[in-house]
Amino acid sequence: MNRLLLLLLTFFCCSVFVFSQAPKHDQLWLLGAFSNPNDTTFGGTIIDFSKAPPLMSYEYREMNIDMANSSMCDKNGELLFYTNGAYVANAVGDTMLNGAPLNEDSLTYFFMDNGLPVIQGIISLPIPGENEDDFILIHAEVIQANDTIDSLFTAFLTPKLFYSTIDMSLDGGLGGISSKNNLILQDTLDLGKIVATRHANGKDWWIVLSEINRTNFYTFLLSEEGIAIHEKQDFGYFSKFGTGNASFSLDGTRYARISSDFPALGSYFDVLDFDRCTGEITNVQNFNLEHNYFGCQFSPDGKLLYLINALYIVQLDMESDNLMESADTVAFYDGFADPFPTWFFFAQLGVDEKIYINVRGINSRWMHIIHEPNVRGPGCMVEQHGIQLPTHNSFSLPNLPNYRLGPLPGSPCDTIVSATNNIAVNLDDRIKLSPNPACNMINIAFESMQEYSISHLEIIDNLGRVKNQLFFSQNQSTINLDINHLEAGVYFVRFFEKEFGVISTKQMVVIE
Repeated sequence: MNRLLLLLLTFFCCSVFVFSQAPKHDQLWLLGAFSNPNDTTFGGTIIDFSKAPPLMSYEYREMNIDMANSSMCDKNGELLFYTNGAYVANAVGDTMLNGAPLNEDSLTYFFMDNGLPVIQGIISLPIPGENEDDFILIHAEVIQANDTIDSLFTAFLTPKLFYSTIDMSLDGGLGGISSKNNLILQDTLDLGKIVATRHANGKDWWIVLSEINRTNFYTFLLSEEGIAIHEKQDFGYFSKFGTGNASFSLDGTRYARISSDFPALGSYFDVLDFDRCTGEITNVQNFNLEHNYFGCQFSPDGKLLYLINALYIVQLDMESDNLMESADTVAFYDGFADPFPTWFFFAQLGVDEKIYINVRGINSRWMHIIHEPNVRGPGCMVEQHGIQLPTHNSFSLPNLPNYRLGPLPGSPCDTIVSATNNIAVNLDDRIKLSPNPACNMINIAFESMQEYSISHLEIIDNLGRVKNQLFFSQNQSTINLDINHLEAGVYFVRFFEKEFGVISTKQMVVIE
């Protein structure tokens, strides 16, 4: 009873405790193709990750979505807009103001109805800053490299990278494209594979894309000032472009890319380390694989990497001294067809930290799922055709970064500078946590802090995700922090001052 009374007094008298307010930009996944009003097994599928397991439902939708797929919800999980790489639709399904077409090349018009057949050919991100109405689309122009157009076998090239900005205050709150098809880079770029991760400061974004035929990796920085090329790093080895996807680990420190030389045999596989503070790429490993792989996806903890062939799924141990020798086949295609084979294709990590794998084939209503992707070997639980979608899908999965990734504790970039006097403040020595480690409650003591006004604290896990927040209504000398809801592990507590921003980051260990 005394412990309950203490918690209630802390809650009502000192502060307001708020569970994680991490943005839910990726709460809704939109899939579906061949929409028509007469057959509801075609058209729009919505996967809603606000439920567990995710709720799947049908909606009639004008837009058909192929491999290029990006959508955006607001921070509360309400749909704002979505795109198939050819045009943008608003939340009510109409073409967004100034939303058609994107790129304005001939292929964009050709694929207007069904969407661009390019994996990760577009991505949408919140623009850093105070205005929650501002978003950016980063998209690649696609041109034809041979004489016939066929979404399976045509060779495409992406010679230009563009950005377009979306202002959600336009068109009565339905949003509109305020600036379109602004050139970022013109080069012989890889096919799709536009992926992003948070900067170590927790607000800006890094975007990575490679050149083809020799591997020059470009890093782009998206900040409040806009998007620009940050660096071009040349690693001097040959790597062809092809069908496949790229992936960042959840913590943003590792990147992988797979390119299949389909329909010929062979794949090109890169894996590297990424510095979220500097944007620097290091420890690049490149492999020429004998077979075609189309997908690569990290486990949530970043310790495993999955490579996906049409007929099997391979698990690699990222902690191994010899990456390819660690390969363990965790699933073989079981022959299921309905009526076409449900071969594996590429993957996306879900909000629930399960890996979802789509089917390499048109007209499939099935999806595969890896239930325990952090577990080595068959214990990762690959469930083939484990999900039946409401409608037929056409290769599609959304291209989503980890929106929940926060600042990197301990990084040189983990400092917010006062806007008024341009100095940084660190008050680690004036904030004490005890006991530490702890299992139920941690006491936080503030010493000699009268001249500062603490606004709130954040608890961050070892992947940089904000688990919860504590807001202060007045200056306090001590706080009792309930940690019963946290799983055992290492966390970081970041303290914010009203003027100076982050003034301290303390490590906290939770035990059972």
